Amino acid sequence: MSYARSPQFDQQDLAEAGIYTDIGPMSVYRHVLVVWDKDHDARILEWIDSLPKHVRRQLLAAHEHEGVLNLLWAAGAGPPTEFARHQTIDAAEDNWYIDGSVCASRHLT
Repeated sequence: MSYARSPQFDQQDLAEAGIYTDIGPMSVYRHVLVVWDKDHDARILEWIDSLPKHVRRQLLAAHEHEGVLNLLWAAGAGPPTEFARHQTIDAAEDNWYIDGSVCASRHLT
């Protein structure tokens, strides 16, 4: 039996992106790990929906807190330029600042 290749990442990868899993509950939406904060701002789901499919396929994890976004991407060429660290993006009728945007340290297996 053949299985699809799946990206691997660990707690260290999440921490390097500024995503700490002890801050709130987590869910998986469109194959993206979403780490929620206390206000559970569902606009992050709208933002994930708005990503082009080829970009969304590379996104592994996301966390938004008070307009600050932290992202973890699949290992490879690096985060897409428009989602690089220290960018401000239009998201869900708001401006979000990208504080962390890094690639996982492990390649697809």
